[in-house]
Amino acid sequence: MKKLDEASLKVSDIILTTTTAAVSKAIRLATRSDISHAMVYVQDHSVIDATGEGVQARNTQRLFFEDDCFVYALRLRAGLTEEQVQAICTFVRGQIGTQYSKKEAIRTALGGAQEWTRKQFCSRLVAQAYAAAGIKLVDNPHFCSPADLKASPVLTEVQNATIPVTAEQAARWEGQPGGGFAELDDCPGQIPDR
Repeated sequence: MKKLDEASLKVSDIILTTTTAAVSKAIRLATRSDISHAMVYVQDHSVIDATGEGVQARNTQRLFFEDDCFVYALRLRAGLTEEQVQAICTFVRGQIGTQYSKKEAIRTALGGAQEWTRKQFCSRLVAQAYAAAGIKLVDNPHFCSPADLKASPVLTEVQNATIPVTAEQAARWEGQPGGGFAELDDCPGQIPDR
């Protein structure tokens, strides 16, 4: 098992993940990628993302990933100004509570010009946050996948973004509110998150 290494991360880093869940496999197959979910690191021990439950903040100390699941941290190659970091964080924080759009997440995989709503899905949230700071990560921030973010030429991978965690360490969080393994894109009854 592994978890994010807070010492390697900076506020506004993009975290891309996957799980062993069937919905994650479907997303990876549809996008021909090894990842299925995206989130923004907003402060020590906190990320904001969009899942079937809507946009919410999560404690990174409670997110554990299986060893065979890919986890990437990406950062803007050119660096960010303090104002840009603030704009990104302000945007995602302002989206907390916003509903999830499974319909628009699916349309992302289908392609084509689309009308979009203010509802969110994971990669849209990330791309729109950066767009709010004047940074174009992808061609269309309203309809993009985690794979599109991973392929963005303006981003670079942060090395050593995860550290190993023993089963005992992870088990300490089992049974605690919000504890357990990361299944961020595994939302029962929901269509895959993008």
